[in-house]
Amino acid sequence: MHCPSIIGAAVSIPGSFDGSVVQDAKSQQRISGGEVQDLDLEKVDGELSASLASWSFGGTVYRSFDEHITRSVPMYSECHELILSLSDFFVRPDSIVYELGSATGVLTAQLAQRHASKLRRIIGIDIEQSMVTEAERRYGNPSVVQFVEADVRSYKFEPSDFVVSYYTLQFLRPEERHHVIKAVCEKMARGGAFVLFEKVRERDGRLQDLVDQLYADYKLGNGFEPTEILAKTRSLRSVLEPSTSAENIAALREAGFSVVGLIHKGLCFEGYLAIK
Repeated sequence: MHCPSIIGAAVSIPGSFDGSVVQDAKSQQRISGGEVQDLDLEKVDGELSASLASWSFGGTVYRSFDEHITRSVPMYSECHELILSLSDFFVRPDSIVYELGSATGVLTAQLAQRHASKLRRIIGIDIEQSMVTEAERRYGNPSVVQFVEADVRSYKFEPSDFVVSYYTLQFLRPEERHHVIKAVCEKMARGGAFVLFEKVRERDGRLQDLVDQLYADYKLGNGFEPTEILAKTRSLRSVLEPSTSAENIAALREAGFSVVGLIHKGLCFEGYLAIK
């Protein structure tokens, strides 16, 4: 939640916490080779801080993640409701459901509650141990909900009817995104659905400039300081590489989904429904 969890998602960034930035204001250090090194971190929101090109969802980020992401992404909670409504069309008796980049488990738990009488199992996958631990603390229910610390790039999916990636794949390299989408499609039952939300890049430079400015205005209106917005943008260098809307749709079609459509757009954030 992912925005896997910064912008986005429900996401986590591939990799382990060893050698990553500890991102609360009280622990502004890097752990590397058994030594603790000071870093020049910049505040991005409250106690969340990050250095240049080093954003991560590990460490204590889980403490502030839900509030931060809700303030950062337009209609973040409303699109949870959209996904829940969409799930009614695809979750069947004895279904297996996945969320890729489940972060603190909010959406996974909502899906589990909505379909408790139908589900065989719902699995939230996240690469950050701290996120998985927090999700289990809040929502763990071995009979229905399972949170797994794993890398979606190498995860072995079971046959499923409904899979969600909520601002997660944008943190992978483009070729890795294609691999994950194909793996999801290959194991999906016919008539099943993959819901993909991503931050996107506009193809036209002028439109990109307008969207960037409108998004900055949105974050200012939600209480972020200009310095925090800049620090967040700087921390995402080399970490977040958005695709265009056309590239995302092409990736879904190339993976084998027969029906692909845009279901949400809010500034630089889009959601797609792909049906096998």
